[in-house]
Amino acid sequence: MAGLLSAHVWRDLHRRSLPVEILHPHGVYPYRVPLNSANWVEWAQLDGIGEKLARRIVADREQHGPFASVDDLRRVKGIGPKTLEKIRPFVQDEPTAEP
Repeated sequence: MAGLLSAHVWRDLHRRSLPVEILHPHGVYPYRVPLNSANWVEWAQLDGIGEKLARRIVADREQHGPFASVDDLRRVKGIGPKTLEKIRPFVQDEPTAEP
């Protein structure tokens, strides 16, 4: 009887430890960060952009106005050519509002 009980316990434990399937592997984002409306939390989700740089992006946009294109992110201290190319696929250009 104890052997049968052990077999059931073992089976139940192994049923619960099924492998986890990752639907969005690291570096693949289900959406793109909107260039001129994203807050710092959204920016910080991108690889290579931490909280400090994310806050700089938002502060620059608030101080100097909207970015005309993704390339304008180069004006933010800390975003060089390598970082820009790394995040480019995950940033959505937005039309800037005419004053």
